Amino acid sequence: LYLKEYRYERALEVAARRRKDVAEDKRLEMVLGEVYERLDDLAQAERHFESATRLDASDLDAMLALARVYRRSGQPLRAQQQLRTLLERSPGNEEARESLAFMHLDERKVTEAIREFEELQRSASTPTTRARAAAIIHRLEHQDAGAFRASLLAAMEESRPDAATWLAVAESYNEFAEPGQAREAFHEVLKIEPENERALLSLARIDQ
Repeated sequence: LYLKEYRYERALEVAARRRKDVAEDKRLEMVLGEVYERLDDLAQAERHFESATRLDASDLDAMLALARVYRRSGQPLRAQQQLRTLLERSPGNEEARESLAFMHLDERKVTEAIREFEELQRSASTPTTRARAAAIIHRLEHQDAGAFRASLLAAMEESRPDAATWLAVAESYNEFAEPGQAREAFHEVLKIEPENERALLSLARIDQ
């Protein structure tokens, strides 16, 4: 409740450990990690997400959160290892697969990225995700941003829109300095995921 209301100080008070150096409850560690991540205290977020994974090594949400913080804090090797471990346990985890693919792109490893997107396309549970993976592969192979956006928008018309696909549309506009269209697409992301950090940060940069 306090997270949804952005009452972070109160959330920290409620979720605080009984003993400062002892993690006892995975759920509370996840709350603490999420609060600190939103406050951009990535060192503390990492500490609590790591504690959550130690308390429950099978918790995929905790593993994803830890990988995300590793990536944000400039630890790509640890982030990738975390995602690979997660995918070994849950090969169909779409968020982990897509995150790993984008990390390969961060390092300009296009072949490895395409391989992960192809696997995502094969295993995705929704038509929109399959279409998004196919569109990204096509763009990487042919460098056609217009066709890329058109295929994503068509996929969302045919099936249920999702935040990840709107985010891909928005970032394609942003890449080519089309701030008006990018802003509209980022707002579509926020209609689905009001706290999507990539969309919020991108909008803040556009409006500077």
